[in-house]
Amino acid sequence: MDRRALSTALLSICALLLASPASAQAPNTFVVQGHVVNGTAGGDVPGAGRVQVYAYSRERVDGPWEGQLDAAGAYRVEDVQRVEGAIYVLGIDYGGASYAERVAQPGDEAIVVRDVTVYESSPVDPGIQFEQVALLVSTVDNPGILSVVEIHRLDNPTDRTFAPSATGPGGPAGLLVFPLPPNSFDLRADAGLDPARLVQIDRGFASLVPVPPGRTEIGFSYKFPYTDSSLQLSRNVRYPISRFTVLVPDDGPSIESDRLVAGDTTNIGGRTYRTLAGGPFGAGQGLQINFAGLPIPGGPLGRIPPAAAGVAGVVVGVGVLIAAAFFRRPSGDGALPSEDALVEDLVALEKEHSESRMTDDDYRRARQALIQQLQQP
Repeated sequence: MDRRALSTALLSICALLLASPASAQAPNTFVVQGHVVNGTAGGDVPGAGRVQVYAYSRERVDGPWEGQLDAAGAYRVEDVQRVEGAIYVLGIDYGGASYAERVAQPGDEAIVVRDVTVYESSPVDPGIQFEQVALLVSTVDNPGILSVVEIHRLDNPTDRTFAPSATGPGGPAGLLVFPLPPNSFDLRADAGLDPARLVQIDRGFASLVPVPPGRTEIGFSYKFPYTDSSLQLSRNVRYPISRFTVLVPDDGPSIESDRLVAGDTTNIGGRTYRTLAGGPFGAGQGLQINFAGLPIPGGPLGRIPPAAAGVAGVVVGVGVLIAAAFFRRPSGDGALPSEDALVEDLVALEKEHSESRMTDDDYRRARQALIQQLQQP
């Protein structure tokens, strides 16, 4: 073999050796493509719109990478960067609501196929039902003030997203309403609620966050004053409820109800709670919850009528983050919110921050907490 042939062979071998490791590695970017499908019977194929992909990690958010829908509802998002340990979320806005799907980062493949289902919106309640309502008396902060956490598991059994509106054609039926005790204050929006989309109404508040078909979990907390050792709470059922549960610390006040019966005790966060439960309840029914053995308030608020005591803090204290990250759940199994709910919360969180409706510090804390829950096995 002459010198020229030998040089050519060596160069070929070197090129092969240098190329082999690179060919064994996944490319630095990948493509996400698929179709946006209308899940409403008879609904048109979404033929326009923008699809976005975000990569969420503990340290930062990358993206968005964007693609446009064509007339057939197909999309293609190119040059999505690989970020180690990131959770990828694909989202689109349609009909006044946001829809999201989690996207798995591919291995050696360069293309991920992921379809997204959207729905037509309804300005009036399409038939919302409450699978579970739980009212947890968390603490008696001071004599005279009760702290309560409420958890609601909703079901939209239709194929349309309920899009509440304070000015829409639905009137009262165009709102998703939650009652509160008289003179409640320090309302804090947790899972499934957007503080910027809460409207104060008589005896409670309304949420303007769209409710898609299927299950939605909503949580919030508040405080309210009392002036005697006994207290009666009355609640009118606005939506059908399959099961209503009240939980009170074992060392807290006694409880009874005209429609709920005592159940087993349950342990939440190392604390034992007594329970009352019952159901189902139809829309329009009423129920009463009676508390006794409450510590009697003293000092300047003692024996002052509730209306005067409530002036110090009026609903709504909405200067809080969209804290699905701090969602408290009244169940003994320690179950976390579903992956779909967490992904939707990430998308809502991103919108909150992009529209400057929350601080950078609140955004980072909430995002990190959601990422930690998504990364749990």
